[in-house]
Amino acid sequence: MNRRHALAAVAALTLSSSLRAAGEDVLDPESWPRSCKVGGAEIAIYMPQILEWSEFRHLKANAAIGVKLEGSAEASYGAAAIEADTITDFDRGSVSIGKRTVSGFRFPEMDAATAAQAEALVRSVLAPDSSMELPLDAMTAAVDRADASTADTPVSLEPPPTFFSDSPAVLVVFIGEPKLEPVKGDDPSLMFAANTNWDLLVEGTDYYLLAGSQWLVTKDLSKGPWTLAAGIPDSFKRLPDDG
Repeated sequence: MNRRHALAAVAALTLSSSLRAAGEDVLDPESWPRSCKVGGAEIAIYMPQILEWSEFRHLKANAAIGVKLEGSAEASYGAAAIEADTITDFDRGSVSIGKRTVSGFRFPEMDAATAAQAEALVRSVLAPDSSMELPLDAMTAAVDRADASTADTPVSLEPPPTFFSDSPAVLVVFIGEPKLEPVKGDDPSLMFAANTNWDLLVEGTDYYLLAGSQWLVTKDLSKGPWTLAAGIPDSFKRLPDDG
């Protein structure tokens, strides 16, 4: 995890009293990441990304970590896995993290010896029995995000067809194949296209399309040609005055 990823993590772990600044609300998600000094080194722990919270009693999560070793000009960033039992206090809006195991340390910007030094520093502040709390609201929000579907969505990269006309034209779009339904009840003498937003009626073998204030007519819906209708069937005068 690089620095950009670490800085993008939301809020951070509430650690033992050595990580708490005087007067700060340890359950305020806006006050994180939490940081402390161990000798000449500095450590910041970020809000974990929850992987699993079984029955809201047992937590599995990953946490982003920043470590600036003594004598280093800049911090390096990594992550660790945390697993622990939890107790929820609904009145205080907090979740107490019980005895925990911290494993899977990753510091990709460090060599093996430096990473081992950073791991030891982090373990010293994430001691298994030290007091640790998290805001309940932040925890439940993180669980909601963890439960969100991340399944891949198929995407077609095939370009859509391009239609060109060198004379005035309209493009009549159907949702699937044209679907014709009777205008009135079960009477098939006058049908309409139900799956287009154009006014398209069918009587006998003729298709009538209302384009603006003019009716066009054809006997072949897909190939045309369309021509101006010399007149319209009498049945059109009995069309219901509705959508």
